[in-house]
Amino acid sequence: MKNTRKAIAAAILSGCLLIPAVSVFGGLSDTPSDERFRYDDGGKRDPFVPLLTGKSQREGLMAVRKETDINLEGIIWDPDGTSFVVINGEVLRKGQEAYLVRIEEISEYSARISVNGMTYVYALDQMQNKEADK
Repeated sequence: MKNTRKAIAAAILSGCLLIPAVSVFGGLSDTPSDERFRYDDGGKRDPFVPLLTGKSQREGLMAVRKETDINLEGIIWDPDGTSFVVINGEVLRKGQEAYLVRIEEISEYSARISVNGMTYVYALDQMQNKEADK
């Protein structure tokens, strides 16, 4: 019972002491309260702006209907076989399927991807746009 009373008294006192401190420190600022923080990038990329923008971010793999809808954005290469590709803002590994897309093979600089049953080779710099041999 004594501990409960002490806890209640401490909570009341700390609340009473906290309110005047906040109002005192809140009134010391010379900056108007409606002024927003402005980020100075110093010539570097703003870390708060998403890396993926545009069509690939909005639609992802759901919008893929043909081979030209694929945007190979990156490859996370692991020589031991646990590699991933970033396609239209989504990360997939070998053998994984999403909608009409299936990842057949991943190499260091390219990926073999099936779109609607047809297999194509995509390179990081450009799509080779030819049907791959099975």
